[in-house]
Amino acid sequence: MAFQKPPYQISSGILRLIQDIGQKIGEINTLKLDKPTTQLRRENRAKAIHSSLAIEGNSLSLDKVRLIADNEIVIGPPRDIIEVQCHGGVRHVG
Repeated sequence: MAFQKPPYQISSGILRLIQDIGQKIGEINTLKLDKPTTQLRRENRAKAIHSSLAIEGNSLSLDKVRLIADNEIVIGPPRDIIEVQCHGGVRHVG
């Protein structure tokens, strides 16, 4: 099979456009990666608060700690709820 010359020439302008396209694709892929990272960070924060307070005798479950971190209302010992709110940066007591 003989080598055929393509019907175009690669110029510096074409190479710049290819580089720009590659950069835009990279930016789009980076934006897609941010969403799971945020969720993972939230989950790890809830686990860290739960583990830390469980050592101190807090009786709330990990699910309740997640809800408190999301500013939801939960049923439990008031002292334990306040500990989670203070430890997790949630400052209001309702």
